Amino acid sequence: MKTRSLVIEGYASLFGVEDLAGDVVRAGAFARSLARHKGMEGGSVGMLLS
Repeated sequence: MKTRSLVIEGYASLFGVEDLAGDVVRAGAFARSLARHKGMEGGSVGMLLS
């Protein structure tokens, strides 16, 4: 049986943790955007595969 490996890369945002640019994301920061996406056709945030 052959197995294949898969590498997934992306960006993450941690709430309440200062990043290298000095930014701190607060909990709820994405709520409005996610709610707007949920109301659109498809209903979820997409993932770009390349």
